[in-house]
Amino acid sequence: MTLVLNIQNILDNRYNENPKSFEKSFSSLTKRRNPERTKQQRQRTSG
Repeated sequence: MTLVLNIQNILDNRYNENPKSFEKSFSSLTKRRNPERTKQQRQRTSG
């Protein structure tokens, strides 16, 4: 449980430092992990 909280804090700190680059790295991570989900999200936003 504390590990999860620590990770959350690290992510928050990184986001606060530089939101733009954080979004870039985070989206690339999610794309690599699950391409199907990002396809669906893209269709939902465009449609």
